[in-house]
Amino acid sequence: MLLTAMIPAHNAESTIANAIESILNQDFQDFELWILENGSTDKTLEIAHSYENYRVKVFELGKVGFQGALEWGIREAKTPYVARMDADDICLSDRFSEQIKILENNPSYVLCGSDVFILTPFNHVIEVKKKNRRSNTVGFNHMSDIPGQEKRFFADPSVVFRRKAAIDVGLYDSDYAVGDVSLWIRMLRSHIGYQIKTPTLIYRWVPESMSNTLKFNQQTLACRIKYYGNVYPHSGDLLKLPQEEKRENGPVSFWIRVAIVELLAGYKEAYFKALKMAGLKIGLQHKVKAWMLPLYRAYHKWRYETVHVSRFDIQSQYVTK
Repeated sequence: MLLTAMIPAHNAESTIANAIESILNQDFQDFELWILENGSTDKTLEIAHSYENYRVKVFELGKVGFQGALEWGIREAKTPYVARMDADDICLSDRFSEQIKILENNPSYVLCGSDVFILTPFNHVIEVKKKNRRSNTVGFNHMSDIPGQEKRFFADPSVVFRRKAAIDVGLYDSDYAVGDVSLWIRMLRSHIGYQIKTPTLIYRWVPESMSNTLKFNQQTLACRIKYYGNVYPHSGDLLKLPQEEKRENGPVSFWIRVAIVELLAGYKEAYFKALKMAGLKIGLQHKVKAWMLPLYRAYHKWRYETVHVSRFDIQSQYVTK
């Protein structure tokens, strides 16, 4: 067996079936799928056990958390490669074959990630195309997020990595519960990876996501300060904010981001719904922006060098059944 795909799963009953099926439908077949269930109180475990497939193995780990589940899985796996995957995302069918091919042909690469499609709360699949983005190697500096430096564009759950390289660097930094950030930083500190500009994953935007919390952003910043030094503007102010503050502001910020993406992709009805979810009163400026959408798109392309494309082909194939 060449690859172990791992899904840390906690209270994911509404999405885990799509995640599992997208992995089982890969055109690459030399893999196992490990469901790392960690303390769910809904039907996540029941759904995972319902897959009577020799590739699927379910591990009931208890309340070990996201990183605890992954650390256990990485240490216990026997395959040379591990694939990351979240319980609310969807793999494209050629994801593993593309990433394994790159890693097998380039022994110096310790990981391979990719750009992603966005799946909004309104079930729209949107591709954000950025000018001059290209597939290329990625290194330690790409993970710093320091203003003015080139940043990585690969998403955490899109990564396939060499298991031994992850173990050799000590896996995750236990000081920070920030998803995979500390692991990629450690792996790329003395090695290189690769990122693919073509999306291999459909990344679901949900307001309850760990990355939408102030705690996550504070710990991510603290982790980067540890490895790169305190060169971040206003970092002290962010680190001093009480973590509870994000309970009110987080969902508002999330729904505003959803509104902007929906509008730029041409979904005006979803745009207004997202603004209402953010608790905003629909004003004249919002209506004008929707009415003058071609100009707004042109401005966004000029200002941010991005184009938002609604991917009906991907949506019909992977999302709407």
